[in-house]
Amino acid sequence: METNNENGNIPGTQPPATVPAPPTAPAPPQYYEYPPQNYMKKPPVSFDKTDSIFSGIAVIIGFLFFEFILFGGLGFGVPAFFAAAYAGVLFYGLKSKSMDIKKGAVLFIPIVLLLLCFVLYNNTVLGVLNLGFLFFLAVLQFMSMFGVRDHEKLSKGILFDFIGGFMGRPLMNLNKLFVITAKGTRDEKGKRLVWRILLGVIICVPLLAVILSLLSSADLAFEGVMKKITDFIGTSIWGYFGKVILGIMAAIPLFGAFFAFRYKKKEGSVKIPDIAGKLDHVVAYTVLSIVCAVYLFFLFIQFNYMFLAFRGELPGGFIYSDYARRGFFELVAIAAINLCILAVFYLFTARKEDKLSKVLKTYLLTLSFLTIVIIASAVSKMVMYMKVFGLTQLRVYTSWFMILLAVVFLLAIVKIFYRKFNAVKIICVFFTTWFLILNFAGVDAMITKYNIAKSAEDKSVKLDVNMFGNLSDSMVPAAIGLLGSKDVVNNYDLIMMLNGRYNAIKDKNWQAMNAASIKAKKLLEENKDKYYIAFNNENKQILHGTDKEMINRYLPKLKEIQSCEWNYEFLYYNAAFGSRNSGVFYGVVSLSDEYYNKITAGYIWTPHTFSEKFGVDYIDNLPDKTNIVEDEDFTQAMGNADNTNNITIIVLDKADKKLYFYIEK
Repeated sequence: METNNENGNIPGTQPPATVPAPPTAPAPPQYYEYPPQNYMKKPPVSFDKTDSIFSGIAVIIGFLFFEFILFGGLGFGVPAFFAAAYAGVLFYGLKSKSMDIKKGAVLFIPIVLLLLCFVLYNNTVLGVLNLGFLFFLAVLQFMSMFGVRDHEKLSKGILFDFIGGFMGRPLMNLNKLFVITAKGTRDEKGKRLVWRILLGVIICVPLLAVILSLLSSADLAFEGVMKKITDFIGTSIWGYFGKVILGIMAAIPLFGAFFAFRYKKKEGSVKIPDIAGKLDHVVAYTVLSIVCAVYLFFLFIQFNYMFLAFRGELPGGFIYSDYARRGFFELVAIAAINLCILAVFYLFTARKEDKLSKVLKTYLLTLSFLTIVIIASAVSKMVMYMKVFGLTQLRVYTSWFMILLAVVFLLAIVKIFYRKFNAVKIICVFFTTWFLILNFAGVDAMITKYNIAKSAEDKSVKLDVNMFGNLSDSMVPAAIGLLGSKDVVNNYDLIMMLNGRYNAIKDKNWQAMNAASIKAKKLLEENKDKYYIAFNNENKQILHGTDKEMINRYLPKLKEIQSCEWNYEFLYYNAAFGSRNSGVFYGVVSLSDEYYNKITAGYIWTPHTFSEKFGVDYIDNLPDKTNIVEDEDFTQAMGNADNTNNITIIVLDKADKKLYFYIEK
């Protein structure tokens, strides 16, 4: 009998049945221990007593900005603020031995000259521009003194330096004022000085209240002084409290900026983007070809009459206002756009061996020459227009800007020919010089004198006295010389304008005053009897007159007047411009029999409905209402088409043959 030992079984026996293994739990996941990480702790902010002192100075500087400039005015307050701010920053830099004044000393020249403009003049437009330019120069000067300029001086990186110093570094260090104030500088015993000073101030408050009360009771003179002080504080405490809060908010980025300057922190610096040579030359050639072709076509079409302005001639079918003004401001925009196109394609077009291709040079030179021709044509047209119609601020400023653009394009042409020519440096110097010339030219006084002389020379040119109200106080000396003019309308306009300007100047605080305002105030007070309109018993300012010219100004079609009496009552005073923008002109006109018969036959007169006419007391309180009639067509026919927004009421008294009028403008 064979034995089957294949499976290693016992001979003659059957293998046992296979029993499945019991289920087992899944194996736990394996965890691997990561190597320990060395997390870098943020280093503590290091500072000293000088930083703590400057944190308080920064709050004072912030407060003075709102007190002297933002809520003060663009006058003596501006140089006062900058003097205080510079004193605080120089103390911080010199005390910490982190500043070298010599490195930024040259910028004191334009800064001092710009500050002098706030002492001499009070032109609001230039004042705002000057303030922005002052902050720009001051930031660059402080960065130079602290040695943290990221780019070469007077290079294309000057704007990036300003952005980094004015925005980047302050934003990256906003927490520094809080950190230093919270920790405070400790004395030799390790005690914090800031909190101890605050505790001393808190203790002094009730103590001073008792002491000052006793001293006031002890002396009458001291009591009077303290009463004036408490009255002043009582009316101003909330205003100063708000300015302190705003000053603290301004001090946060201010302190952060100078803290970064002192410790040479680079966080927040702005680098010039590396995109030079990224613009495909085919794209550049295509754009420049189309743009230059359009300008050539434009100049070809305009050639027959555009350049007559160079000779001061007027094309047929044109009047001066249409010819000179048409397209001038559009051409200013075109010149500015062309400057951007020139800069983009010069800086970013692909180059070979860092050199401009001859084709690109040709296109850029063509664009520059065409722009200069357009600028010359526009300026010549504006000069011709100003010779005929006089000066305004807008005409002067845009002409100044066009000349600036022309110089920039001339320097760009030189730069295209000579790659090593430092055009940015020359542009910066020229812009600063040209801007200072505009400031010291005394634009408002120049405009007033020129327009008065032009009107005296050419009687056909109407002098716009109302425009003087939009100028600064520098116009007052020349304007006062016009008082008593034979032009009745201009004389009354001048009286109203000077009256409003005097009321504005006398209410100015010292921060908004300057040499021009002081001189204007003195002249206005000396000549007050010639123009000033006092308040009447009803607390209204009313100007009286019997001049027919004044009637014809508001009712130009009403020519046949035997006599008249009129009143001008001021309603709304615009303190920003020192002029009256609204008023009521009312009075009575006596008519001839012939003119009375003419208008009564030519119009349909109906009884005047007093209750529906705006509640006007002057018309409603006429003595005999039974003979008062009106006609809307007659009112519209007599009115001035340029004053469509006026409220005009004209009624006829049939008994006395008189017209009563009421015009609210």
